Amino acid sequence: MPLFSMSKYRNKEERMLSNEIYQVVWSNQNRKYYESIGYNFTFYKDVFNVNYKDLKDNIKINAYCDYCLVKDIKTIVKVPKIKYVSMIENKKKICCKKCRNLKSRETLLNRYNVANPMQIKESNIKNTAKRRHNIEYVIEQFIKAGFTPMFQEKDYKSSNGKLPCICNKHKENGIQFKTLSDIKSGKGCETCGVEKNRGSNSNFWKGGKKNTTLFLRHNTTSLWIKESLNKSNYRCDITGIIGKGDLEVHHLYPFNKIINDLFKSVNINYKEDISEYSNEELNILINECKVIQSKHQLGKPLLNIVHILFHKIFGKYNNTLEQYNQFKEDVIAKKYNNELYELSLHNKKFKNKEALDKYGFIDEIV
Repeated sequence: MPLFSMSKYRNKEERMLSNEIYQVVWSNQNRKYYESIGYNFTFYKDVFNVNYKDLKDNIKINAYCDYCLVKDIKTIVKVPKIKYVSMIENKKKICCKKCRNLKSRETLLNRYNVANPMQIKESNIKNTAKRRHNIEYVIEQFIKAGFTPMFQEKDYKSSNGKLPCICNKHKENGIQFKTLSDIKSGKGCETCGVEKNRGSNSNFWKGGKKNTTLFLRHNTTSLWIKESLNKSNYRCDITGIIGKGDLEVHHLYPFNKIINDLFKSVNINYKEDISEYSNEELNILINECKVIQSKHQLGKPLLNIVHILFHKIFGKYNNTLEQYNQFKEDVIAKKYNNELYELSLHNKKFKNKEALDKYGFIDEIV
C-alpha cells in the first residue's frame, strides 16, 4: 500500500496524490459508490484498484510522520483521507504519537512565540479580560432567563464560570449554579426543563397511552435476562466475544408468542393501552407472563449488532429455532462480514468492533 508524506511534494497539485493507487475489496457497502464514479463491478470480495482521489473520505490511508522523516526514520501513521487532504491544503504536518510534543511545541512557537503553554498565561488573562462581558450584561441575561442573580461582579470571571442564582419559578430548589454560556444556550433550571418536556410537550408523546406488550416486556424480563447472561458468562452465543455493555438477549421462543399464550391462559381480553386495565388485572398479567416465560429455555446473549442483523434478515415476529441455528452457522462461516462491518460503523452503542475485527467477523479495506 502506498505511503504519503507532505515533504515529498512541492505544489498543491502534487499534494492531491492523483496518481496513487489503492486496493479495495468489493462489498455491499461500497459497490453503489464505486459504480457511480465509473468502476466496473466484478464479484464481491474481489480486489480492484482505486485512484487515491476516488477513495471514500472515511478510509484511512498510510502516511509518514513528517517529524520522523527529518531524522530519516519512516514511521507510518494511519490518517482518514478527508483529514489528510485538509492537512495538506492547510500546510499542516502529520505526526506520530511519539512526536506529538514536537508538534505542540512548534504550534506554540508559531502562534505565541513561546515553547511552553505556561508562558502564555499572562497574555491569556489579558485576552480574556478583553472578551469578558460587563457585569450589567451578565445580570440582565440571568434575569431574562427567569433567575434571581445571587452573585456580584467579583464572582464573574468568564462565560464558563458557574454563578449562584435562584429560579423564580422553583424557589424551593434553592440556589443553583449556572454559567453564562448555559443561560445563553437556553440551559436553565432543570425542573423547568423537565416540565417543558413532560406530557404532550414531549417528542415521544403518544396521547398518554402505553402499549401493553411493551409494558409486559419491561416488567417481566429483567430476571430472565440476568439468568441468560449468567449462564453464558456474558459471552455472545455466536461470536464468543465477551460483551462490554453491548449484549442483548434473544428470545428463542418469541415474546409475541408468549403474549399470545398469556391471553389464551387468562380470562382477560387484550387491550392496546394498559390504562384500560385495573391494577389487579395488571398484576395477574405480569405474574402469568413470568410463569409462561419460565416454561421455555433461557435466551441467547448476542452482541447488539448481531441481534439487529438477525431481525433485519428474519423479521421481528414468530422467529423459529431453525432460523436462529441457520443464522448462527452463516455468521460463523463469515457470510455476513460486510453487513456486520457496516452496522459496527453506525451503531453508537456497539463497543466491540476491535474484537470482531480480531476474530475475523468483519471485512475492511485492504
